[in-house]
Amino acid sequence: MLARESGRVLKSLGYESAHVVLGDGTLGLPEHGPYDAIIVSAAGTEVPAPLLAQLGEGGRMIIPVGSQESQQLRLIEKKDGEARISLRELCRFVPLLSGVSDEHLQ
Repeated sequence: MLARESGRVLKSLGYESAHVVLGDGTLGLPEHGPYDAIIVSAAGTEVPAPLLAQLGEGGRMIIPVGSQESQQLRLIEKKDGEARISLRELCRFVPLLSGVSDEHLQ
């Protein structure tokens, strides 16, 4: 499986503290937040609320948003507790899927 092999490769390269997590990307990892930065590498039709909630004050998130045919990167910055969104380049990413089972790999 790709996730398990990725963990093995990271460890072989000396990244002893890296953890590969396979799961529902729309939920993030709230137990490790809040985050200074979140990079989402799959497109959703909207910004998942759990990811936005895990973004710390002063934090930034970049996420592709839109349909399969038309997506645009959004840069979200949290300032004074509010999400400030600026639109960036047009793009095309694979879809962000919810409901994927969680599996922590090391």
